[in-house]
Amino acid sequence: MLRPILTTALLAGAAAGATAGLLHLVFVQDILLSAETFETGSEQATSAVLTVRNALTIMIMVMLYCGYGLILVALMAFYGQTGDRIDARRGLLWGVAGFAVVILAPAFSLPAQLPGATETDLATRQIWWMIFVVSAALGIWLLAFGKTPGQWAAAVLVLVVPHLLGPQLPDILTGSAPMELAALFTARSLGVGLLTWLVLGSVAGAIWRREQAEPA
Repeated sequence: MLRPILTTALLAGAAAGATAGLLHLVFVQDILLSAETFETGSEQATSAVLTVRNALTIMIMVMLYCGYGLILVALMAFYGQTGDRIDARRGLLWGVAGFAVVILAPAFSLPAQLPGATETDLATRQIWWMIFVVSAALGIWLLAFGKTPGQWAAAVLVLVVPHLLGPQLPDILTGSAPMELAALFTARSLGVGLLTWLVLGSVAGAIWRREQAEPA
């Protein structure tokens, strides 16, 4: 069981990570560079520096989504023990769920920040990010596989309550980038995240089905 999980996760993670990196460079990179210019008041980095930075971005994205792929495929394998077959189409649904858990739920209270945004405590953001991710994972699992109204009600509570108790905006906002730039950055970050998780889920589903069919 371990070999097909690793194979599926690494191949799907590499595909999703490369997709995330390329989409980032096309749709998000210029926004970040503009925000850095507002923050520092200096010109953008040289082309040589940007080339290295872009390569590192893609490499980090691949590593990150290989990690997400391991978690996703392990859950697929666990779910597959019920007898339901995982394929590319069902993998899309798993990808949507992964996007909701890892990106959408935290962004509801912790949206992606541009360089120069009003500073908030990093450790606090990281702790709340973990809380939002865990609560979203539990809530979505209960919604998907719960069988009683009580379980569904618990899912709603788990999804909503952390955001009622979560971090608030600072009293004074001192971000250097225009709000239009920040809004575009948030929207495109969510869009890139959704497309990337769709790739991760569908590719993982397709490869997992092939891996499971090989012994037969």
